[in-house]
Amino acid sequence: MTRLLDLYRLMRRIRAFEDAAEVASQGGVAAWGLEAAAKPALVRGPLHLSTGQEAVAIGMPAATTPLAPSMPTEKSAMCIEPPLPPL
Repeated sequence: MTRLLDLYRLMRRIRAFEDAAEVASQGGVAAWGLEAAAKPALVRGPLHLSTGQEAVAIGMPAATTPLAPSMPTEKSAMCIEPPLPPL
């Protein structure tokens, strides 16, 4: 049960970061014919969020073993280092 709670906490940490990054990217940049907001964005440039896909970043390394390796993709490449020990 502790292992599952640890995985859940890691997913919550990733979601909190994603939410904070989204808020920091809002405002300030004029684009596509829209005026800039009064408050400038803290993060400028493209931001590709993966909100809702936290289980991929946590589940893939947790389920991977030396006998069953996996190939990281753009979503699972954000896996926390060092890799999590298998379940």
